[in-house]
Amino acid sequence: QEHELDAVMTLLGYAFSRLDLHQVELRTLATNHLVLEASGRCGFVREATLRQRSFQDGEWVDHVVMSVNRDEFAEARARWDGEGG
Repeated sequence: QEHELDAVMTLLGYAFSRLDLHQVELRTLATNHLVLEASGRCGFVREATLRQRSFQDGEWVDHVVMSVNRDEFAEARARWDGEGG
């Protein structure tokens, strides 16, 4: 899992430093706990829950919208670097 986090941190660093983006947004299934946890470690903040957007395994599943801005990513990156990420 650490390699995946490293890849996301690298991609976000590129998005904010080279592409000069202010914010990056993602959407995932509310049942995708690995993505939700990893995104939180990268600085993403939960913004919304879109109720019953996908039908999976016989039931409706919510979607989660998350975003991270430049400042939030900088804080997450500093924590990541401090942990030896």
